[in-house]
Amino acid sequence: MSSLLNNQQYYQKYFPVFPMSLDHRAAQFAPFAALNGFAEAIATKGIQYDLRPFLAEDQLFELDFKINELSQLDDKSQTIKINYFEEEDGKYKGKINELCEKISKIDFKRKRVLLANQTSIPFKNIIDIDFYK
Repeated sequence: MSSLLNNQQYYQKYFPVFPMSLDHRAAQFAPFAALNGFAEAIATKGIQYDLRPFLAEDQLFELDFKINELSQLDDKSQTIKINYFEEEDGKYKGKINELCEKISKIDFKRKRVLLANQTSIPFKNIIDIDFYK
């Protein structure tokens, strides 16, 4: 038993073992990563989506009235607060955003509201519009 202890002390004395850095340790096992892209796939599945809200007929009428009122404004630097649905994955999944910005243009041909920060929001994705003065 004492010879085993002496050999161990001899080994540690002449061959110091330093802890391996995490980068080197990870690189050592990199060729054995069987599922490339698995971590990214799991991360995308963990994203929380909102469902597209469906507006009632009276809400749609009120929204249409507000859009027409915006188009008739003389002052195009009117700031609005707009709640809209941003599609992420398919038609019904996405997230609901709120944005306060000045209006650049209302395009009835393409059915979009263009804002000063180059954001283009389709009419069908708008949930609510509030005016600021």
